[in-house]
Amino acid sequence: MNSYTFYWNNKTWEDRKRETKALIKYVGGKNQWPFSEVGAGDEIFVVTAKNNCLYVGGRLIANGSPIKKTEAARLLPSEQLIDKERYVVANLKLLDIFQGEVSLGATEVQSLEIIDKDGKIGHKKFGPKSFQQDFRNPTKITESSASKLREKLSISVEPANSSGKVSGLASKSETPEEDIRIRESGGVDMTNSTMDKEQPTVFSLDEINGAASDAATIDVALEGFDGEDRDVLAKRRVNQGKFRAALLRYWDSRCCVSGVDDPRLLVASHIVSWSKATKSERGDPANGLLLSVTWDALFDRGLISFRDDGTAILDKLDGALITQLGIDMSKTAIPSESLSPKHREYLGRHRKLYGYE
Repeated sequence: MNSYTFYWNNKTWEDRKRETKALIKYVGGKNQWPFSEVGAGDEIFVVTAKNNCLYVGGRLIANGSPIKKTEAARLLPSEQLIDKERYVVANLKLLDIFQGEVSLGATEVQSLEIIDKDGKIGHKKFGPKSFQQDFRNPTKITESSASKLREKLSISVEPANSSGKVSGLASKSETPEEDIRIRESGGVDMTNSTMDKEQPTVFSLDEINGAASDAATIDVALEGFDGEDRDVLAKRRVNQGKFRAALLRYWDSRCCVSGVDDPRLLVASHIVSWSKATKSERGDPANGLLLSVTWDALFDRGLISFRDDGTAILDKLDGALITQLGIDMSKTAIPSESLSPKHREYLGRHRKLYGYE
């Protein structure tokens, strides 16, 4: 997988910020290097420069090489395409939600490793006079630099390892198969048959109860690959992003306990951890709570749990720690009407695992 940055002007950036959950479906540019070398499975980070900072809005996973406008219009019939020579269309099963406020300061930008046409690695000056121009043209970056941008965006998909297999989503535990946190910025599942239809803003209890069978297919092969390339990408856990997107919709993009609504501080938290869940349970939206980073850390470690009525069990926390964490005791419950029978079933298993029952 190769990684690139692609510049959006400030006006386009601000327009996207005003949209509700804007999806990054394509980029358009000139048919010249390095844009011309983008291939299926490569990642493109959309960026802009302002206030002496580089802003990173999200990531596009390319569906294929750059194509002409007529072909792009066929793949994206509902989009009003800007007039460009070539277009790279996103893999529509791996769409990111645009983020407008994630930024890197000058020192961070200057540390990014840039690959030139001859394969040599260098750096951008990104000084007071050059910062608005340094990333105007598409830029190829090293994997270590791409990793920094993913971290900024809370995207944890790792590149292929030496065995030729994608290692999936990074775990915050030392064991790869331990509870894998979902820190993707999007991952909305939009197949060709649904991409021009308006997506629901919330899931009903019936929808979330019935979604497990559809979300259970973790391994998806990507089109347009042969041989080793197909093997590299086919095992990516694409439905991790779908799981987060489902929770964002169901919980109205807010922590279900505290009400925090900044997506950078929200974690799609499994109730029954990844390592202890079955394959179908791992992708089941009812096996998830959308929590702020504080509540996720407590819940993930079993320091708290929740009763069937949604009230938090804080028995393992003393008053001093609750104060230090800034927990508002008037906001320590999940709305009971939002909990389905399947939610309660998973919560019961969480309580049993951590000794609350």
